[in-house]
Amino acid sequence: MDFSYKFVGYQILNFDTKEGNRIDGVNIFVLCKDENVNGYKAEKKFISRQSIDKMRINLEALINKSVNIFCDFKGRPVAIQELK
Repeated sequence: MDFSYKFVGYQILNFDTKEGNRIDGVNIFVLCKDENVNGYKAEKKFISRQSIDKMRINLEALINKSVNIFCDFKGRPVAIQELK
């Protein structure tokens, strides 16, 4: 499944949880239309470092751009494509 979004920012994460698990990845922040929201709906999506490395994308270059986000069946982003 894929959806169109406006990419508005990202946050790099790299830390150990209290339970000792490692969090290494990126939160991305996007806006999208939603029929149940007046205006735009804001969403945050986590992408693991491994997935980001596979995507080979420049997140900085996507800020304030329209993008498609392609997700797997579990809703995890697997590709981000800038819309021209």
